[in-house]
Amino acid sequence: MTASVTFDYTADNIVDAWYVKDGSTVTSQSLGDNWDNWKLKDSLTISLTAGSSYDVIWQASDDGGVAGFLAAISSADPISGNLLSSTSWSVTTETDWETATWVPATYYGQNNGSSHIWTQVNKGPITGIDQAADWIWTDKNETDNNVFIKTTFAVNSVPVPAAFWLFGSGLVGLVGFRRRRKSS
Repeated sequence: MTASVTFDYTADNIVDAWYVKDGSTVTSQSLGDNWDNWKLKDSLTISLTAGSSYDVIWQASDDGGVAGFLAAISSADPISGNLLSSTSWSVTTETDWETATWVPATYYGQNNGSSHIWTQVNKGPITGIDQAADWIWTDKNETDNNVFIKTTFAVNSVPVPAAFWLFGSGLVGLVGFRRRRKSS
């Protein structure tokens, strides 16, 4: 069973790449049209396997000034984990993200119109990204110009109702009873 999972994200200034990792398998994802325009979100929906846990890693860079990253992960199917960018996400400035030491992200403001540089310059929140998502980066968002941002989430399996199994086993029992009755 698969689930459609949507990723909405932006970075001040540039999203260079992003990946989805399932165990040891790393899949590079396509950049959206707004990869270099932090005022607009990019969005991508992909199918992921239910019952699996995933790491999502974005590579972002800044051209100078303050840097920030904002994202939300959503699905009509059941998913769990750190779905909105926040300090529960991790960051690193190391170039090899697969062996890097990750640290908690630093909070720089929420996407809800509160007073910070991104709301002031954009004249409001980033449209299409959950307003509860936080702008995050390393603790040095004016000097760390190349970072990786990571979160982990799970696509939950949807349990088949017990009644279905009871109904199915009842049918199997009836078929067996009918066959035994015909043979007598």
